[in-house]
Amino acid sequence: MTRTTVTRPAEPAQLFADEQRCTWAALQTMVALVERAVDHDLIRETGLPQSYLHILCRLAEVGGEMRIGDLAVTNGLSGSRASHAVARLAEAGLVSRERLADDRRSVTVTLTEEGMGTLRSAEPTLASSLHQHLFGSLDAEQRGQLQRIAATVSAAMRRSAPDEAPPA
Repeated sequence: MTRTTVTRPAEPAQLFADEQRCTWAALQTMVALVERAVDHDLIRETGLPQSYLHILCRLAEVGGEMRIGDLAVTNGLSGSRASHAVARLAEAGLVSRERLADDRRSVTVTLTEEGMGTLRSAEPTLASSLHQHLFGSLDAEQRGQLQRIAATVSAAMRRSAPDEAPPA
């Protein structure tokens, strides 16, 4: 008598987990490649990585001034990494730092006119780099889907861990 082995398909949960793993891997690869390429372009043209330009952008969005701790949270940085970035930006004259009189542990970071000029002059390079390395390979529908997916995930993260997720 010959035994027949019946192979059952993987459980749906396993298939879903595999799909999630593949999606996660593709997302991680895409983000790493795009960030590396955009950083390369920005450093070549402006001397600053996108993380530093993002700090300048966030400062501009909020009227030019923030506490360094808030700046760290909104940029997804540790306190020490934000302090290091702000020190480099201050050395370049792009921001100024001032300890608060009522709380000597807190530092306020202010965008300077030179910092705003640097941010404005970096915009064409950033736009061109993002088009070349990300948006140019997507059609209008895909760009819309990417924006909606990013907004949906970001909103969910803010609701589930409001103290850990950067604000909108």
